[in-house]
Amino acid sequence: MALPGKISLRHHDYIHILLGRGLSSEDEAFVIGFTMGNDLKTNKLHLFIYKLFTKFIYPYPYKFSTLDLIKFDLGFIYGRRIKMKNINEINFELYQDQSIGYLRNIFDINTDEIKFILTHELNLINI
Repeated sequence: MALPGKISLRHHDYIHILLGRGLSSEDEAFVIGFTMGNDLKTNKLHLFIYKLFTKFIYPYPYKFSTLDLIKFDLGFIYGRRIKMKNINEINFELYQDQSIGYLRNIFDINTDEIKFILTHELNLINI
């Protein structure tokens, strides 16, 4: 069963690069949250199912901690916020000759904004 936001592993790695995220579990949670949030088909039931599985069903090292789930939610919010939607359905091979900066610009991704969001998440969540 595939949830909205599904993407190939290669394209998932491209999303990591576009978002300027690394390989930590928090970064992984942010990227998955972003991808699901950016897919307009994602609804509350999908979020519930994913969070249930990643918190209680998935084996280590795929389980998310409470902090990872906060990062997931921040990624989801950021994915919803940007103008370009359904990035998971884009054929990235069409852009292979373009710079990362160019792609971030056309996809409306701002890595400085992402760093700010992730650095100040507790303040943002308490608003």
